[in-house]
Amino acid sequence: MVYRFSRKCYLLLSLGVLLLILSVPFFLNSLNLIQEEESDCKTCHTSIRLYHPEEADCSNCHADHSSGSPKLLLDKIPALCWNCHEENVKMESKHFPFSEGECLECHVAHGNKEDYFLAESLPNICLECHGEINELMERNFVHPPVEEDCTTCHSPHSSDFPKLLKDFISLRFYELYTPLKYQLCFQCHDRKDIFGSNSGFVKGDINLHKVHVQKRKGRTCFVCHDPHASDQGYLLRERIPFGKFWFIKLKLEEKNGQKSCLPSCHQKENYGK
Repeated sequence: MVYRFSRKCYLLLSLGVLLLILSVPFFLNSLNLIQEEESDCKTCHTSIRLYHPEEADCSNCHADHSSGSPKLLLDKIPALCWNCHEENVKMESKHFPFSEGECLECHVAHGNKEDYFLAESLPNICLECHGEINELMERNFVHPPVEEDCTTCHSPHSSDFPKLLKDFISLRFYELYTPLKYQLCFQCHDRKDIFGSNSGFVKGDINLHKVHVQKRKGRTCFVCHDPHASDQGYLLRERIPFGKFWFIKLKLEEKNGQKSCLPSCHQKENYGK
């Protein structure tokens, strides 16, 4: 028996084939979308919330399939970090984590809401390692940068100056005075306030900062003042180091607007307006 298709059947069959052909691109495109969705890192790594940098591609730091470095990183740290973060390394002093390439001691790789993607806010991140500063913060008077932001005075990575300081300040006991040797302190403390007539460290018309500092054999800031904290007002030290083994006691007294200083280097002196 021979089956014959009517013209109507041919028409319907042709229409079906045409629709099938037209649907192929949409079908292939849907497969690609599924592949892309499955290849999205966040499909599996649901706990990663990326801030570093915003809208970053994971492949900037990670290999897709295999790598010679841990966590599929494209390179070892800190070389990987330096691909984007160029650092002009200073030679005088270097922060230990930085010199050892331990960027993740202080920073979160994927980022967070802290400035510079720090693992904790300032100054807490610094106090994690610098416990001796943490103890100083228990004293009666604390230098504001110590409580707020250590990077006011210190560079977090490297510096051209000792102790990672951001600018020059003489660390010697005696120093020939020039403003350039006190640049770090003068960034916040105006010279007019220190050496002018409105300073609280005056005796009559004589500014006693000038007497101590502005001379050929001047005493530097850190001789009398502790840069971090003290139990005495004005961050005055309780003991002044003199030489390798000696200390000079320093006692500040305040009464009725007058101050007195009793160090071992001279007799008791009263001052103030």
